Amino acid sequence: MPYHAKRICEHPGCNKTYSGKGAYCEDHKSLHNKDIRYNMYSRDMDKRAFYTSAKWLKIRALQLAKHPLCARHERIGKVVKATMVHHEDGNCYNNAEDNLKSLCNSCHSTVHKGDNIDDDQFYSSTLIDKID
Repeated sequence: MPYHAKRICEHPGCNKTYSGKGAYCEDHKSLHNKDIRYNMYSRDMDKRAFYTSAKWLKIRALQLAKHPLCARHERIGKVVKATMVHHEDGNCYNNAEDNLKSLCNSCHSTVHKGDNIDDDQFYSSTLIDKID
């Protein structure tokens, strides 16, 4: 196993040294995982409980099995695997089939980033090239 020089953890206030990859010691590595951080600090408790529930995980699996390709990419003839299920109306409790859309991570992030890019803008020439 290759030797890694000792590093100082980059977590604010931590001066522990560690060897290995990454920017954080074992105590702080999990705090800087993007998904964990988002669930802990950005998402409210009700939505956090919903998105980790067995009911949602089943709905999500069924949607991705029925529509395995990203809807936005599929519309322009590109084949990209969907990894996320998006609620069109933004209401996570409205799980009607016509409210759910299978998207790849890039498209789902674009939708939620606040750019308010609608499908017509997405399908214009330059935006689709930025996603690939």
